[in-house]
Amino acid sequence: MSKGWAGGSTWAYRKLRRFVLARDNYLCVLRLPGCTTTATQMHHLDGVRAGKVCPPNRAAASCANCNQRVGDPTRDTRPGKPPSDPRPNPPRTNW
Repeated sequence: MSKGWAGGSTWAYRKLRRFVLARDNYLCVLRLPGCTTTATQMHHLDGVRAGKVCPPNRAAASCANCNQRVGDPTRDTRPGKPPSDPRPNPPRTNW
């Protein structure tokens, strides 16, 4: 599990995931090599950003293999390049 999911998913995320999976009939829409065709995950077409709400029209049902293969489309995975999706900033409250 990634550090972004350390606290678990939210109710809103689970509701959106259920909606997207049902909308796409639990079939993977990515269909990459190695696809199992049975969708169990939701893929964010714009990538995941801290605090960003994903609208249903920018999400797609995907199988675990395809979702792992695509990864976060906002990251630059070329060797020697820093990731383009840095960790979220820490809270700035000074109490």
